[in-house]
Amino acid sequence: MDEGVRNLIVASIVLILASMYGGDTLSSWFVQEVDAESDGLTYEGTEKYYLTEAKAELEFSGED
Repeated sequence: MDEGVRNLIVASIVLILASMYGGDTLSSWFVQEVDAESDGLTYEGTEKYYLTEAKAELEFSGED
């Protein structure tokens, strides 16, 4: 096998593994950001979907 082809295959495998398991930035498969305002409340949030789990952060402010 040509060495250039072998290097391309190895680099592709490394990039796939890094995207699946590479920490918070590289491993998120889908990110949803929300900014909304309703009835005097302001919502800001982020949802990140990973290979095996999902994480959500929501902040809100306003009058009760």
